[in-house]
Amino acid sequence: MVAQYLARKQEYPDCMLLFQVGDFYEFFGDDARRAAHLLNLALTRKTKNQQVNALNEMCGFPLGSVDSFVEKLVMHHGVKVAICNQVESASSAKKRGYNALVDRQVVRIVTPGSLVEDTMLTPEENNYLASLFYDDGKWGLAWADLSTGEFVSTTSTNEKLASAILRCSPKEILLPSISVDDEGKVAMPKEATALLEAALPDSCMKTFRPSTSFSPRSDPPNGHRSRGLSAQILDAPEQAAVSAILDYVDFTHRGVSALIRAPLHVESSDHMIIDSSAWRGLELAKSLSGSKASSLLQAIDSTTTPGGSRLLAAHLASPLMNLELLECRLDAVSYFFEQEQLLQRTRKQLTEMFDMERNLQRLSIGVVASFTLKMVGMLWWRLHIFEGPTHEACVLSCQIAYT
Repeated sequence: MVAQYLARKQEYPDCMLLFQVGDFYEFFGDDARRAAHLLNLALTRKTKNQQVNALNEMCGFPLGSVDSFVEKLVMHHGVKVAICNQVESASSAKKRGYNALVDRQVVRIVTPGSLVEDTMLTPEENNYLASLFYDDGKWGLAWADLSTGEFVSTTSTNEKLASAILRCSPKEILLPSISVDDEGKVAMPKEATALLEAALPDSCMKTFRPSTSFSPRSDPPNGHRSRGLSAQILDAPEQAAVSAILDYVDFTHRGVSALIRAPLHVESSDHMIIDSSAWRGLELAKSLSGSKASSLLQAIDSTTTPGGSRLLAAHLASPLMNLELLECRLDAVSYFFEQEQLLQRTRKQLTEMFDMERNLQRLSIGVVASFTLKMVGMLWWRLHIFEGPTHEACVLSCQIAYT
């Protein structure tokens, strides 16, 4: 089993490896010492029959406690966790030989930007995974929320980069590994690297990926997610950033068809540039203390669903400058403003739908609890209520969401 563990650990050297042993998850070696310190777990040391390569230190917890412990590692300590499960039963393993080991494979890599688990997410906040690529004086930026399926991409300049990153406030960002090309030149110029360091928030985890992750994919996996991707005309840096997101989703969600929409391209010129100092000083989304309380967002947020709160925060972070899109959004707002009864009825019905966006996403990727199944069943019934004027109102509301 030691050899099996070391083989899996070698495949994911930058992750703490959770290794299933029967009804428990175990950490071994260096990971065990680190986990014991971070999670306050008892560290066990073997004292007999030690082998040269034996991992004689371990700590662990029951399978049912995995969510709470992984949440602490990922959300509070900024650690990546690779979950290695037993993928066959002991009886199946014995069919291959009396001393055959149960096969174990990494089934999920949990990182701050790849979360879909409800217990690790804040209902009113998006959890964005971003990707950034620099080429020929342009920045390609893409960001996705795996818990909702939202996927957006844009091209930015040096002057607008900080504002573009501020717009999505990613929990994790993918960057190409710094390498030297055939001519001995550094792939990313020093001035671009310096700008990047200044633009990224300290709380954002930086994950470096091989250059192949940023290469265009001729045959993207899970084609239903990427439908329409090739039909869009994206600049090379933007296409590279989009490809890195898709590659990382496949890397973290092993064998799961995580449903991500085709990326929605947005023009950076359509949105107001807000630098980080102005953002903090105006206390738009958070007060100077770092909490939502006493911020502008907290003062104006009268939404009835978590999805509505997330959408309002996104609009506040990126004010529109495009007159046509502004008028489209105002038309939808005016429609409700002029029909008070319809407004109140629609708000009441939306309140009963809970977090429809994330519930449907968890169902689509198989990360679902009994409570989520119940909510989706109730949602299916309530959708039949949205007929006539209410249905028309919801169609107009989509104009608000996608402008």
